[in-house]
Amino acid sequence: MGSSSLRSFTSVLWSTLTFLFVKISAEASFESEANSLHHSGWWPAAITSNNSVYACMWPGISCNDAGSITGIDLPEEYQIGDRFVPRLSHLDLSSNYLTGELPPCLGNLTSLGWLDVSINQLSGSIPLALGSLKNLFRLDLHLNLLTGPIPITFGRLSNLSLIDLSSNQLGDMIPSETGNLSKLCSIDISGNEFEGAIPPTLSRLFNLRSLHLSSNRLGGSIPPEIGDLKNLCTMDLSFNNFVGSIPATLVLLSNLTFLGLSTNRLGGSIPPKIGKLKNLVTMDLSSNDFNETVPWSLWNLTNLRYLYLQRNQFTNSISSRIGYLENINRMDLSGNKFSGAIPSSIGNLKSLSHLSLQENGFSGSIPLEIGHLDNLIEMRLSHNSFICPIPSSLGNLVSLKSLYLQANRFNCSIPRAIANLTSLINLDMSSNDLIGSIPSELGSLPMLKYLDLRNNSLSGTIPKGMEFALSLL
Repeated sequence: MGSSSLRSFTSVLWSTLTFLFVKISAEASFESEANSLHHSGWWPAAITSNNSVYACMWPGISCNDAGSITGIDLPEEYQIGDRFVPRLSHLDLSSNYLTGELPPCLGNLTSLGWLDVSINQLSGSIPLALGSLKNLFRLDLHLNLLTGPIPITFGRLSNLSLIDLSSNQLGDMIPSETGNLSKLCSIDISGNEFEGAIPPTLSRLFNLRSLHLSSNRLGGSIPPEIGDLKNLCTMDLSFNNFVGSIPATLVLLSNLTFLGLSTNRLGGSIPPKIGKLKNLVTMDLSSNDFNETVPWSLWNLTNLRYLYLQRNQFTNSISSRIGYLENINRMDLSGNKFSGAIPSSIGNLKSLSHLSLQENGFSGSIPLEIGHLDNLIEMRLSHNSFICPIPSSLGNLVSLKSLYLQANRFNCSIPRAIANLTSLINLDMSSNDLIGSIPSELGSLPMLKYLDLRNNSLSGTIPKGMEFALSLL
């Protein structure tokens, strides 16, 4: 569709809505509804040349059992004429390159249950008149250029079950009237400029399953009333300015599968009873200021697949209970103050594909049991205080593509078993005190692209086939 056609499309669409109730009576017969479409100019003549009563068969038209038109899901290739159907229960104009502002007369579509104008280039504020759509159960305005606040009139949308306003430029505070939407199951206002605190009235949304508030400017403490949302499955508050500690009431959310609190200013400790969240699959607490030990109950979350605790101030050693996380796929504990040895029970984590422990104070030797992790793709153990021996069991990790061991205290030779890692692409063992010669077998690793052995005490010659390396000696 060319640029002139797009401009025409947008202009005619909004003018159509403006004159909607002048041109067509809300009491129109089924036949006049069909005639309105017949003369609308929305569909090619090859389609509209048929008797208009067959409009229910046209592309994008849906009807009820009585034959009344209830929905128009406009095909992108058709342009809009100057008429509309007032009984619409479903209006989907998503992904149509629409510009301009949402017309207030949308609020006159009192039968509308589904409104989707997402993925366009709409600007301006959301009309207060949308609060008149008492039958609306789904509102999707995401990925536009909308500005201004959420209208307080939205508190009247008592049938609303889903609202998606994400990826706009909306701002101001979340209206407390949002707590009136008792049927709401999902709310997504992420990727905007909302500020202020989470209104405690949100705790009234007992049917809420999904709460997405990430990437805004929200602040204050996470209200303890959040524990009242017993049906919540997903909560993402990441990339905001929340402070204080995680409320203890969070552990009451027994249906929670996703918890995202990353990149805030939260501190203190994780609630000791966090292990009650038995259904949790993803926990992301990264980039905060948590500064105490990880509670032992966390290691009881046996359904966890993704655990992100990086860039905090966690202290003390890792419990041997870490071996209980048998379903874990990715675990990142980097950038903390963990100390002590890696528990041998880590060998139980057979599903682990990515392990990041770098930039801590871990010491001792890498446990032999690490070789049991045969699904491991990437392992980062750099910038710790690990010592020799480097276990030959590393050679069992045949799926490993990246191994980072730099900046530790290794003072032994490079184990020849590393030459068994035929999938290896990146190997960094720089800034240790490695001795002896470089195993010639490393030169035959078929996938190896990056090898760094700088700042060691290696001797001998560079094996044939390793000229690609960034630096060896």
